[in-house]
Amino acid sequence: MLACGYLLYGVCCFLLVVCCMVDVKCLCIPIWACYSIAVCGSIAYVLLYSFDTYWYGIVYGAACVCVLLVTRFALQLLYAVRHNSSLRVVQQSYIPFGTGDIRLIFALSASSGMFVFVGLCAMCCIGMLFACACIVKAHIKKQDMRNVFPFAPCISVWLPCVLLAMHAFP
Repeated sequence: MLACGYLLYGVCCFLLVVCCMVDVKCLCIPIWACYSIAVCGSIAYVLLYSFDTYWYGIVYGAACVCVLLVTRFALQLLYAVRHNSSLRVVQQSYIPFGTGDIRLIFALSASSGMFVFVGLCAMCCIGMLFACACIVKAHIKKQDMRNVFPFAPCISVWLPCVLLAMHAFP
């Protein structure tokens, strides 16, 4: 059972690499990869730990999705008011994080169970460093900010940190 769990987490890590490559190249995250990570990671967690603590990740993931969707909508409204445009035009414009990022965060939180906050902290720390580096790079090269923020690599730090925490606290 342990071998199957770690094998499924290996599949999740491979899919995270695919998500990172696609996000860096196209600024989108494949839906099928998010669903696959959620299913494989959930099964792996239940095999390695228990179904009782699995629900921590699901509850956190659902709360996180709600907060991120509300934040995304608020940013769209702010952009619409600031640029005197309709909400329809804003929905087609760039918002810093997309629904693929939100799906990936839910998939990883579902795969983390009771270690969900370890992944969250790792993602936030790396994300802040990455965002600062991208802002500095865009300022130095005088680039448009919309073209420099693929967040899948930052989000992908979540799972390796959770796996390290699982190994440290069995």
